Amino acid sequence: MQITLKNSENNLIVKTQLEDDRRSLANFLSILDKTMIEEIEIVDCKDAKLPRNIQRFENLNSLKLIRCHALTGMSPELGNLPALRELGFIRCADFHDLKGIEKCQNLKVLHVSGCECFDEVPEALERLNFLRALDLSYSENIHWIDLSR
Repeated sequence: MQITLKNSENNLIVKTQLEDDRRSLANFLSILDKTMIEEIEIVDCKDAKLPRNIQRFENLNSLKLIRCHALTGMSPELGNLPALRELGFIRCADFHDLKGIEKCQNLKVLHVSGCECFDEVPEALERLNFLRALDLSYSENIHWIDLSR
């Protein structure tokens, strides 16, 4: 699994490879300064859920999960990230459920791109007042809802 961390204030970019051990991501996140990290990109994570300690990243404004095939839905912890503005599930084969997305109240950009099992856009998106961009590219089986009410 590959992790990329960014902090724009210090122009800090850190890339690292982690073992595919079930606890390696949680252990890695536990040693980081939670106030400094603004962006996290996780590639090829084999865990079915994100570690709970991700909710401690109070300044996290962007989280991208790429080819995290075991993820099937949103982790409840994501609703506890007040600075989260961009969230991406990209090419996560089994991802299909955005239940709880309405808790990400400050979300501006949502990517659900190339997720083969994603087929239903939830009505909860209409409760995201700041959402400005919705990327559903390469999601071929989507059942659309009317958000214009």
